[in-house]
Amino acid sequence: MTKVTTAISILVFGSMSHSALAMPINDISLIEVRQFENRTTPSENTLIKFTTTNNSVSNALPSNVGSDIRVRGDLSTGQTGSVATSTSAETNNIASRIQMFDTLNFSTSGGLPTNITFGLNFDGSLTNDGTGISGGASTAQAKVSIFDITGLNTWLVSGGTITYANPLALLVADLRIEFAVGSQDFIDIFSPSGFFDELIVNTSGQTFDFDLSKQTSFLADPSKTYGIQLSTRTGTIGGGSSNFLNTSAFQFTNLNGASFTSGSGAFLSNSQVNFVPEPSSVLLVSTAFLLLIGFRRKRGQPS
Repeated sequence: MTKVTTAISILVFGSMSHSALAMPINDISLIEVRQFENRTTPSENTLIKFTTTNNSVSNALPSNVGSDIRVRGDLSTGQTGSVATSTSAETNNIASRIQMFDTLNFSTSGGLPTNITFGLNFDGSLTNDGTGISGGASTAQAKVSIFDITGLNTWLVSGGTITYANPLALLVADLRIEFAVGSQDFIDIFSPSGFFDELIVNTSGQTFDFDLSKQTSFLADPSKTYGIQLSTRTGTIGGGSSNFLNTSAFQFTNLNGASFTSGSGAFLSNSQVNFVPEPSSVLLVSTAFLLLIGFRRKRGQPS
């Protein structure tokens, strides 16, 4: 296990692992919530995990030390959100995650495989005050994965601590947006650079707002069945905040004439159809800077 993987495991789920005795829990659609609060007194740790076949969910983890640990998700809009915030010295590590699963079948023109594009937008804020383990850190992730599950009787399994795709499912598309704010000590120990799409070193407690969009595509075959997984997770070590409750948004940006049905019957039934991925703020600043340099050089050249 790499240092990066270890860092995220500690930050979001402690040292918990999958059970060797996996068992099916749902064949079509499911929403899973997992929330955790680790306090300075081990006996006061709080963990909640539940699954539901409802099409939407909203849940807050009760806390008497000032933590704010919430999630929400809705299959009909393709949105998930999560927040993990702590201002108490009694809290070492808090985490919050939601996962939504559904199955998809596509109809295409002439029954031929068709290239379909989808996007993911993730917006919220991170803070870190420099306390806690190795100076502390706050992270957040939004992710969408699409699997070919054709021929599987059960595509979701439970490892005791987490719901995940059947190992026999074939990953055909994957999109992840991830942010982190932490101390230099945290970065030196866990070396997360290169793992996050955005990484900012800061311990002043300043708030960093993020709004990032990405998109990718895959070849949708109408003869196959697909499983989709949407997840948002947030976590902090030490005092800090990871607030991405509103929200991570998934959308098909170009169905290329195809249509789809879902196992839940609710997936994207109430979503906006005008989703347009936007470039990250970092890209915009970089582009403006390059344009400014080019403009100055051009002005400096003789006519």
